[in-house]
Amino acid sequence: LAALNETLRPLSGSMAIAAGIARGQRIVPRLDKAVSALSATVSGEQRRAARLSNDGTVAIMLLAALALAVTLRHLEQRRRREAEEHAVELRMQALRDPLTGLPNRRQLTQDLESAVRQASLEYPVKLMSFDLDGFKNYNDSFGHYEGDQLLSRLAKALGDAAAPFGRAYRLGGDEFCALTSSPSVVGELDARLCDALASDGVGFSIRASVGSVTLPAET
Repeated sequence: LAALNETLRPLSGSMAIAAGIARGQRIVPRLDKAVSALSATVSGEQRRAARLSNDGTVAIMLLAALALAVTLRHLEQRRRREAEEHAVELRMQALRDPLTGLPNRRQLTQDLESAVRQASLEYPVKLMSFDLDGFKNYNDSFGHYEGDQLLSRLAKALGDAAAPFGRAYRLGGDEFCALTSSPSVVGELDARLCDALASDGVGFSIRASVGSVTLPAET
């Protein structure tokens, strides 16, 4: 028996190894299947993450496009508004004397067209033209800068005097004009306008020669 045991012991070890190998061979397919399932799960999660990433990228791109569109719209509205304001400013400049700020000859022409249509015997319109006397001597004595300052002051005074009943204009140089409608205070207004263009000081005296015409009685 002892000799038989000695003979069978190596064989028994071999059989155990063979049995282990057989069990390992049966386990391997199950392990492969589990690994495959795990790989599939990982791949699915990766694809899902990729889709989420793509969706997020698309959303960000859409938001960026929307923000760009809104910005461009605001810029276009601002550009249009600035262009309109610039156009209005240019029209105003074209109708105003740059030195005194009074309406100029071009504005007077437009206003006269309206005045001729609207004037009546009951509501006449008076056109007065003024030419400063003594202004050339003032310029020669004090210089052109001081002459411009004087013109600006006289222009403001004339505009303020005419404002309740009409408008004052600078035609150029030392020539001014007024277009008024005031049947109740005609004489008083005429004197007020002439006084507005008078100025006295050391070494100078400014007055205005005036001519006038009444619409429609005298035209």
